[in-house]
Amino acid sequence: MFLAIILGYAVAAIFALCGLFNSIAYCAGETPSDAYLYLTGLASAATPLVYAALLLLLIQIATQLERLAIHTEISLLKAHSKTKTATPKPGKNKAHGTVYVPKSSEHHTKDEEPHYFLTSEPEPSQEQEEPAKQEAMPDTTPSAGEGRHFFKTH
Repeated sequence: MFLAIILGYAVAAIFALCGLFNSIAYCAGETPSDAYLYLTGLASAATPLVYAALLLLLIQIATQLERLAIHTEISLLKAHSKTKTATPKPGKNKAHGTVYVPKSSEHHTKDEEPHYFLTSEPEPSQEQEEPAKQEAMPDTTPSAGEGRHFFKTH
């Protein structure tokens, strides 16, 4: 990555010099009578300056990401070395802001279903509820003469 950054700066410097020399040559040369033609010509002569600025921006992003990766790697190595040498203590872990919670003595197996609410009587099965729901619900299908209505008028 170090070599890529150096080459990026070199290419950005070349683009900046080319854009600067093109802009100077365009301004010193024959000037068109129309302002629109003059500005479009100047913009086309100065495009290497835009490329140089974009390249410098990308180089800065790359260096910041590299620093971030290095700092993250160092902090992970420090945390890994601390966990190897020290046993976890109850209380606040100052390095990461987390709290150590010891494992519970009650473990649930995968066969057991966890109970979230205490109930005094067992829940009725689905088969018993279906006939009761069908009897309680009125028939809401429209007859052949009515058609579809969005609002009931009676």
